[in-house]
Amino acid sequence: MQKTAGNLTTEEQAVLRDMLYALRMKYVSLTAK
Repeated sequence: MQKTAGNLTTEEQAVLRDMLYALRMKYVSLTAK
């Protein structure tokens, strides 16, 4: 069974949000030099 982006569970959304946040923070720290 395939899940679409609109079908993510709350847990999956939280994980994705955390990953995106971590990536953004890493990017900011790299480009802020």
